[in-house]
Amino acid sequence: MPKKIHLISFIHAAASSMAYGQWKDTEDKLAREYTDPNFWVKTAQTLERGGFDAIFFADAHGVKDVYRGSYEASVKSGMQFPACDPILVAAAIARETKTIGLIVTWSAGYFPPYHTARLFSTLDHLTNGRAGWNVVTSYLSAGLKNGMGDNIPHDERYDRADEYMDVVYKLWEKSWDDDAVVLDKQTSTYADPTRVHKINHKGKYYSVEGPHQSEPSRQRTPFIVQAGGSPRGNAFAGKHAEAVFMVCMSIADAAKSTKKLREATAAAGRDPSSVKALLQVSCIVAETEAEAQAKAAHFLELADVDGSLSLLGGHTDIDFSKFRSDQALSGLESGGITTIGKFFSGVGGSDKWTFGDMCEYLKLSYLCPTIVGTPEQVADALEKWIDEADVDGFVLAPVQTPASYEDFVDLVVPELRKRGRLNDVGEISTLRERFTGSEKIATDHHAHSVSIDGAIAGGRRARVTGRKAS
Repeated sequence: MPKKIHLISFIHAAASSMAYGQWKDTEDKLAREYTDPNFWVKTAQTLERGGFDAIFFADAHGVKDVYRGSYEASVKSGMQFPACDPILVAAAIARETKTIGLIVTWSAGYFPPYHTARLFSTLDHLTNGRAGWNVVTSYLSAGLKNGMGDNIPHDERYDRADEYMDVVYKLWEKSWDDDAVVLDKQTSTYADPTRVHKINHKGKYYSVEGPHQSEPSRQRTPFIVQAGGSPRGNAFAGKHAEAVFMVCMSIADAAKSTKKLREATAAAGRDPSSVKALLQVSCIVAETEAEAQAKAAHFLELADVDGSLSLLGGHTDIDFSKFRSDQALSGLESGGITTIGKFFSGVGGSDKWTFGDMCEYLKLSYLCPTIVGTPEQVADALEKWIDEADVDGFVLAPVQTPASYEDFVDLVVPELRKRGRLNDVGEISTLRERFTGSEKIATDHHAHSVSIDGAIAGGRRARVTGRKAS
């Protein structure tokens, strides 16, 4: 039986997402309509029709300003700037969709964990269990300049995030018993105070008393996504993630990354297959190969390389304006996302990459591989990644928005369905069920290992290590 494929769309709630310069074609609606809720609803409904599991909203705080020592290139190219807060876009989409999940990037470095717990509980309530959180530890220097946190070393960001996750798990999983809301008219009791608990967390980075301000949502803990590829990031993903977003240049690289993820998950005491490896790709598809190649050529003509270099500079804290076209890229040291610094320097690619080679590669879809062809050719390529790299699905980055999504749904999805590859789940409505078959987080997940010393009504204390079964 062929392995089923999970599909997630990738987008920024911004003037552009990953393909810079495409706004010059009027068929690209994102730059003109990203502030219009009707645009987002229509796009989400297209993806829902195509059986996509979720929409993945990437996000960052601040404008990229490393390239040429300025944010000029980012602003001029519309490189993920200007932008809206995706959490509000997700809430707007929720009312007009039924099954598609809504995964939002949210920082475990910028925002207090109590605020994060309340926000995602609210989103999970409003979506009836379709909320997902892409956990990031935040690297962007521009964000720090805007008062969004402190500049701490890469690995320590993950140490702090580990404690952060303990706090939110305590709030989501341990602060409220399942039967706390009683709605008892006779005793005039909305919720039983003895079943609502403080968490009294005191750690190195956070002190949070609780109790959680939101009653349990359908999933309790939102579906957890992560994208760390460094050794420390991989360990964090193995401990916390239920799906991991990967960017790999080749099948061989994807296979290595997936293997490391499975090993990290097992090392955390979890079922290695319980974490889904999701590879970012871009697809340019048409009825004939010639039409697909013509589309790709047109998109290349519109490409704005300065926009890509501005993003890459923001990701790595390297100013690429100082590089020559023939300069080799080996030995890059990133002060931001460490894996991206190595992407073109002999780890993700070849030791022979030059700066000029990299600029050509970045034009269409930034770092992710681009598949160009007919529906059959695209489906063949996706199946090859699934079968040979052991990935579980794809995060689809559009070149032209929403046309790239529409082409994929209308042309590639029917072909994948014909081959029995799509993970169609019918009327299943919670995001976690789409990936795991269960509404609640797995019993071997770290969320269940945290405990609280919770204060209850009357000043008495109760040790709470779990919640009552529903």
